[in-house]
Amino acid sequence: MTPFVWNFRGHGVVDVDVPRLPVRSDSIAVASATELGIFGGEERPFIGSASIQVVNIAPQENGVLRIRVNIMWDNDLNVRINGVVI
Repeated sequence: MTPFVWNFRGHGVVDVDVPRLPVRSDSIAVASATELGIFGGEERPFIGSASIQVVNIAPQENGVLRIRVNIMWDNDLNVRINGVVI
C-alpha cells in the first residue's frame, strides 16, 4: 500500500491529477477530501460549511491518479486529498 496526500485550490467540479504514484489502469485506489484552514499558523483539515465529495477515481498508465472532486462552494477553497493505492 502507498499512502498519499495532495493539496490544491478550487471550487465546483475539479479534476485533480496526483503524479508519481505506483499506479496502472488496473490499480485499486481510495481517497477522501477535506477543506484545509490555517490554525495556529499551521495548515490543518477541518469540516467547514462547504460540502466536498470525491466523485470518481481513475488510475492512469503513466503513474498518475486522476481524481474528480466536487467542491460545493462559490469561491476557491484549500482542499486536501488523502488516499492510498493498493
